[in-house]
Amino acid sequence: MSEIILRPATVDDAAEMLAIYAPYVIQTTVSSEYDAPTLEEFTRRIRTFTEKLPWLVCIIDGEVAGYGYASPHRTRAAYQWSVETSIYVAQDWHRHGIAGAIYAALFEVLAMQGYYNIYVGITSPNERSMKFHKAMGFVISGAIRRVCTSSASGATCSGWAGACVRTTAHPSRPFRSRRSRTARS
Repeated sequence: MSEIILRPATVDDAAEMLAIYAPYVIQTTVSSEYDAPTLEEFTRRIRTFTEKLPWLVCIIDGEVAGYGYASPHRTRAAYQWSVETSIYVAQDWHRHGIAGAIYAALFEVLAMQGYYNIYVGITSPNERSMKFHKAMGFVISGAIRRVCTSSASGATCSGWAGACVRTTAHPSRPFRSRRSRTARS
C-alpha cells in the first residue's frame, strides 16, 4: 500500500513541484505564463507566498504527486478576505482524487485563517477543470476574453468563485503568520 502524505510545501519541494508545473506552462494554455520559471524564481514564490498563505503538497511514496496553493486575489485592502487558488497534479496521478484532497485541505486551512472568498481562473476550453471546480462548489462568475495565451486570437479565461465560509457578519482580518507580523513591526 502506498504511503500518502498531505503537508505544507517547503522550499525543499520546489524542484519536484516545478517538474510538475513546467509541462503545464510549456505544453498547455492552463498557466498564464509563457515560460516556465527557473528553480530560483519558483523557490522565491514558495518562500514569499507561504509567509501568509498555504501551499500544500501531496507526497506519494516519497515523491510529490501534486500541489495546490493560495495567492492574493487582489492587493487592495477590501480584497484581504479573498484569495486565488491553483492546483497542479503530475500527469501520472490524474484522476486519482489528489486534486480534490489537496483542495479540501487547502480550503479548510484558508477558512481557519479567516479567508472568505476563493477565486480560480480557468482557461477555456477546459471541460475537465470546469467540471472539477463545479464539483468543488465553485460557480462561474465571469469571463475575460483574449487572454491566457500567446496566440493572436487569445483564449477565454473564465472566472470561478467559491467560498470558504458563508456568513453575513463583517469578517475579521485574515490570520497572518507570526513571521509576517514580526517583519512588519
